[in-house]
Amino acid sequence: MKRRVIIVGGGIAGLTAALRLAERGIAVTIFERDAVPGGRIRTVRPAADLPPVDWGQHLMIGAYHATLKLADDIGSRATLMTATGATPFVERDGTHYPYRIAPLPAPLHSLPGILSLGHLPLSTRLGLGRAVAKALFAHRFDRATLDTLTARKWLSQSGQGERALNGFWEAVVVSTLNTPSHEASALPLATVLARGLFGKRRDALNILPRTTFDESLIAPTVRRITDLGGTVVTGRRIVRLTVAEGRCTGVIDDTGARHIADRCILTLAPWDIGPFVADVPHLERLRAVSKQFVPSPIVSVDLWYDRPWFAHPAATLIDGAFHWIFSHPHEPDGYGQRLSLVLSAADELVTRDPAAIATLAESELRDRFPAARDATVLKHFVIREPRATYRSRPGLETHRPGPATALPRLYLAGDWCATGLPATIEGAVLSGEAAARAALDDTAHD
Repeated sequence: MKRRVIIVGGGIAGLTAALRLAERGIAVTIFERDAVPGGRIRTVRPAADLPPVDWGQHLMIGAYHATLKLADDIGSRATLMTATGATPFVERDGTHYPYRIAPLPAPLHSLPGILSLGHLPLSTRLGLGRAVAKALFAHRFDRATLDTLTARKWLSQSGQGERALNGFWEAVVVSTLNTPSHEASALPLATVLARGLFGKRRDALNILPRTTFDESLIAPTVRRITDLGGTVVTGRRIVRLTVAEGRCTGVIDDTGARHIADRCILTLAPWDIGPFVADVPHLERLRAVSKQFVPSPIVSVDLWYDRPWFAHPAATLIDGAFHWIFSHPHEPDGYGQRLSLVLSAADELVTRDPAAIATLAESELRDRFPAARDATVLKHFVIREPRATYRSRPGLETHRPGPATALPRLYLAGDWCATGLPATIEGAVLSGEAAARAALDDTAHD
């Protein structure tokens, strides 16, 4: 009889774990509480005449090796595109500084882009490299110290003045860690810099889906799991674990039905873990650890224009109400171009009315891009995700759990687990693979 594993949560972490287990002949069942799988990268249809869009804009880089391998394995790599052109930094007056990754060996590939940032004095631009070099050294040899400092304090100690902090580093920190630099840990920032700038040139390039991340990662993974005999159940909430003889034996769903399994993997967010395991023996420490994680919001705005006017795959907005703007190349007839604006660590914006957020986004683009003034917004769609990721604070790294728990036959996955990466798609994929390996190693001893 096949071994049976139940996975609670159908985000990319749970789907990755399920795929790797199904590939090894394990009978897997995923329970996802939402109507569609994907978790925070699920899709939603904004209007009847519009195709589905991702639940908020995500960005990958070439250093997402595990995610790109996943795309290869499920046959969807061609649906991801690498942005090789300029990703400009744009000032309020519309001035563009065309940051690009050059065809040079690492870390020199980032030098032309840094030198192009004309809103910073030349001495400040040259000084950015000092922090990058220190990040690589500290990441290798002094990780413990990095996790005691905020990113802003560490950058200041690395010779970064106010102009560099406000004109470059703040956007980098907030967009990668979803936490302001005065609050974020320096350790995950150093990890991002070390992986993105000191790997191969392709590791630093931005990667975006040609349509949606659902089409690139979620839907083909679900298809592959079901082709291998696995089951993905949506619209069904798991409310508790079952425990017998000191080990996890399965789950109970919101209809009261019991589902028996040899192993279980939880992919819940940390703020959902505590209530879920409140009455489970052996998991007192997990409950305490989960309380260390505080959510941080992200706000995304999609704007459908009557004509295409934005020529880049993406851009960074300097000192703006939003951090990033992304272009989507494929839109239905009647719409010229869809643009997505994103603000991370959006504590103030997430409480605003969606119509006011959309108006702010339109105004931001008109102020910075003259071409936007001649275009008309036909529709808008605002996504407010108050619990997008956790706040990456100093000291938190020591609390991130591994795949094993104190309850035998129960495992964890999710981007908050101990992958060494911030809360990213890549971290979620790595956590799913780690949980699958742990479950496989355990079943080998049955």
